[in-house]
Amino acid sequence: MRGTLASLLIGLAGLRTPLSAGVPSRPARSMPVRLRLYIGAVASMFAVMAAITTIRFHPQITTASAGSTASLALLVAVARAFPVRLAPKRKMVVDAAPAFAATLLLAPGLAVAAGAAGMLAGELRVRGRWFQAVFNTAASGLRVGAAALTFRVLSGMNLQDAGRFHVHVPAMIAAALVLYLLGSVLVDIAAGLTLGQNPFSGWLTAQRRKAPSESVLLLLGLFAALPAREYPWLLPLLLVPAAIVRHSLQVNIPIKSETRDALEALAETVDLRHHRAADHSRRVAELARTIARKLELPAADIALIVDAAHLRDIGEIALPPDMLASMQPLTEEQRLELHRHPAVGAQMVARFPDFADCSLLILHHHERWDGWGTPDGLTGEAIPLGSRIIAVAETYEAMIASRPYRDALTPEQARAELRRSAGTQLDPQLVQVLLALLGDGPARESAATTVRLTRQSVPPGGP
Repeated sequence: MRGTLASLLIGLAGLRTPLSAGVPSRPARSMPVRLRLYIGAVASMFAVMAAITTIRFHPQITTASAGSTASLALLVAVARAFPVRLAPKRKMVVDAAPAFAATLLLAPGLAVAAGAAGMLAGELRVRGRWFQAVFNTAASGLRVGAAALTFRVLSGMNLQDAGRFHVHVPAMIAAALVLYLLGSVLVDIAAGLTLGQNPFSGWLTAQRRKAPSESVLLLLGLFAALPAREYPWLLPLLLVPAAIVRHSLQVNIPIKSETRDALEALAETVDLRHHRAADHSRRVAELARTIARKLELPAADIALIVDAAHLRDIGEIALPPDMLASMQPLTEEQRLELHRHPAVGAQMVARFPDFADCSLLILHHHERWDGWGTPDGLTGEAIPLGSRIIAVAETYEAMIASRPYRDALTPEQARAELRRSAGTQLDPQLVQVLLALLGDGPARESAATTVRLTRQSVPPGGP
């Protein structure tokens, strides 16, 4: 078996795929000490798991079990090296399917070997940071080993046998939960330590988004394991349908990327028509990203807010050009027409599946904290958090940018205006967050404030 796995490792150490399955990639010299200690702890737990499952529960190695182990390691490696791109900026590593098949088919010691060797092979192909490879390899072996032990113990099976297993539904469900939850917790803690954030902020929301796709992968692993009990040679053949599915998903990516480029170009065109800098919307989006990160929102919510901030004024394309170019104060009729642009923009982006969840944030980004905004006159926390963040970012960015009809405010003047707008136009606590980011006084958001802000929902579902 060692020779087979060694050949596998050598054969897969070729091309590069820039993706991190676990720890976000960053220069090793900047890695926090706490992250180094955590990776060391995970690697130590993996070593203990490998020792227990191979020495204490010495697995029976036969030609069939060695072949199944090598095949499943190959599938894990391919899943790691060739992630499925779901959107232009969203990828998914689908190693849960072969990992769950290994959980069911192999003795715990062999399952640990398949999970760890396969992930290491994938990491060698990706050629990421050394600590990323160490962590992902250890985490993969640890979760597969824990799930395999759970399944064998609860189903009453011999911990040394491999290849055949009983269909014991409660044990399968328990093993699937261990595989999923342990892997998720290990990776989320690593990401939190890397980014300096609470790893469990918005954790349940993130799991609700991930659970459907992970459940499908676990079912695929089960369906692969069932026939492999009698015909283990079928396992390598699973690469064929997997490649077909991956290709069918990839062909839509250029279209999605072109859609994003077109919408962002349209947003820049609107900025130019309104005598704003072409990168105005992009700067608002980046400022909104900074505020959202300060609040430690989940990554999916941050991406949603950034997209909505970039496209928030796209509805102005429907306004008459002479109205946008006018140097005179708007008439009441023109003002009412201008107030329609959030609703027009929301309707436009709602037609594109990748941006549909942005529509609610765009619709309400001109609401006011005191209820005097448009279009619905929402008050306080009834306004979606993402819309409130965009409003604060847009207000500050607009004040420090010059216009044909006025000069830009100085940063000091803009901060003073933010304070005056807090509690009337803008969320006062979000204003405090931005002021703290701008270095204007101490951060005043207490732990309770952060919890309140992060629990306030953005549109359900996320991108």
